[in-house]
Amino acid sequence: MILRRTDALARSSEELTLWLCTLPGQTALIASNDHYGRRVLGASVDAGINVPEDLAVIGVDNDEIICELCYPTLSSVVPNTEQIGYLAAKTLHQLLNGGKRPPREQLIKPLSIFTRRSTDATAVSDRFVSTALQFIHSHATGAIDVNDVVRQTQSSRRFLEQRFRQVVGRPIHAEIARVRIETTQRLLTTTSLSIKEIACQSGFQRPDYLSAVFQKILGMSPSAYRQRFAK
Repeated sequence: MILRRTDALARSSEELTLWLCTLPGQTALIASNDHYGRRVLGASVDAGINVPEDLAVIGVDNDEIICELCYPTLSSVVPNTEQIGYLAAKTLHQLLNGGKRPPREQLIKPLSIFTRRSTDATAVSDRFVSTALQFIHSHATGAIDVNDVVRQTQSSRRFLEQRFRQVVGRPIHAEIARVRIETTQRLLTTTSLSIKEIACQSGFQRPDYLSAVFQKILGMSPSAYRQRFAK
């Protein structure tokens, strides 16, 4: 479900609140920028909609002032502004020199998603799964494994594995790996840390293990990813 800029401009606060009430439970909504994401969060409060339990909201631009002052704090897409600017300048140069307009939209992959409370993945009704997710998201960058997660929920491994897969849609070990990969992506694109240092800070411990998992999931090495997407 996407709230585009024209939708936000066309709706008054009352209309936006009423529209949000028509959405089914557990909807995910992306606003065209953080300003409109803030409007959605405000309208959700007026509508009595729980964010992120019933409605997950994410903005675009990662304006830290707006995102941090929202209630709840707003998750946001971090765009690759440098690459966007470069491609725009290149296209303009081609047009000014008699070149043809690109035949279709040119898509620029964002750098990352800065996760805040409005899309908190731990906000699930199943208390066992919620406890597991909170532990994973807080400790995945350390030396934890599935058994550590199971111990936090005080349940059996078989029971938790089944409930976790039903609610989240993937096994526990895959969620641990996903959080570690996201951490790695953020460190690769926003810091100058070495691959060895990133491996330690993201929970992979060894750079060779990080590279193997990164290659398997994203189809490229960490160095290639950094070269392509770093700011």
